[in-house]
Amino acid sequence: MIKAIRTGEQLWGTIEVNPNLGKYHATGHRNCKVCLSPADALKVNNICPQCRSKLTVGVDQRIEALADPDRPLGFKPKNAKEFASLIPLSELIASLFGKAVASKGVFAEYHKLIKAFGSEFNILLSASKPELESYTTPQLADVILLNREGKIEVKPGYDGVYGVPLVPGGKGCVSSEEELDVKKKIPRTQRDAKQKGLDDF
Repeated sequence: MIKAIRTGEQLWGTIEVNPNLGKYHATGHRNCKVCLSPADALKVNNICPQCRSKLTVGVDQRIEALADPDRPLGFKPKNAKEFASLIPLSELIASLFGKAVASKGVFAEYHKLIKAFGSEFNILLSASKPELESYTTPQLADVILLNREGKIEVKPGYDGVYGVPLVPGGKGCVSSEEELDVKKKIPRTQRDAKQKGLDDF
């Protein structure tokens, strides 16, 4: 393994998380919900078009600034290894069913599939559609295959906001912030009842 990493011999490639999921991938301003590509950010001099404050420059823009200007976008050396850019399974499940990644429903579905196939990589890269449909819904099986083919768009993360997979037919992943907003709307007596003391009996 060490030799493969150092020399590239017998190395197929790498498996990577889709970079758009990162919470500082794109340039933007969280408070104004402004998210810009490197080119669009430069057009406004990295100033928020809504409130005129400085934008938080994203990783994508910083990489472009450091890149060789003579290389075209998407340049790939002849001897470059393959790579797979994937969305994690838990994100796919949450986005399809409209749940939070850390919810019990997502946890149960995730571990049911892991138990059946042995690892997340087997699910995301190898399992066939009939095999997947033996353990989960046809909709999730289709989403897993689309992910494998790199056909799921991801709304990029910016200024501390995580990216969001735009799963076809999905209800959208519920963020931790949205969960907190929902809890705030529920009366405290309903969501966190005070423990009774001995005098209450």
